[in-house]
Amino acid sequence: ESVALGKGNKSEITYQLGTRVAHLIGVNLEGRRDVARQMNHLYTLRSHIVHEGQTGVPSEEMQILYLYCRVALYMLVKSPAFLQMKTNADLDGWFRDRVLAADSPPTISGEI
Repeated sequence: ESVALGKGNKSEITYQLGTRVAHLIGVNLEGRRDVARQMNHLYTLRSHIVHEGQTGVPSEEMQILYLYCRVALYMLVKSPAFLQMKTNADLDGWFRDRVLAADSPPTISGEI
């Protein structure tokens, strides 16, 4: 949440987080839709835990969350699209451009 959203994004957090992670790790439109849907669900679970004291997140959902976090962070560290970025504003601008563009997500050399 902190890495993908930065400090200044406090409105529509669930939507923004889902959309940003989807653009980081989704391979195509269908993949981004699936990631955004999954992230929205997972963030809702997180909110229930933090704000309502609920417990018992299924291990399958925890594994998905762990995978998404790991891959998103890996993309931010290894993708050439992010290597020259120095500020949160740079990253915010990249995400804003993704929402307006239909081009493909960032790539890296090699495998994860």
